[in-house]
Amino acid sequence: MDKTKKKLLLASMISAGAAVLTATYRKLQKETIKYIEITDKKNSKMDQDK
Repeated sequence: MDKTKKKLLLASMISAGAAVLTATYRKLQKETIKYIEITDKKNSKMDQDK
């Protein structure tokens, strides 16, 4: 493989890796927000019951 192909392959791998990390990060953010919303709802119900 010549240098140009190696560089292209490396750039493609880095780009794909970044895409996977970004997708994972966004998924975790959504799950975290849902958890926070559920926790807030539970806490507000507990406060109303007092």
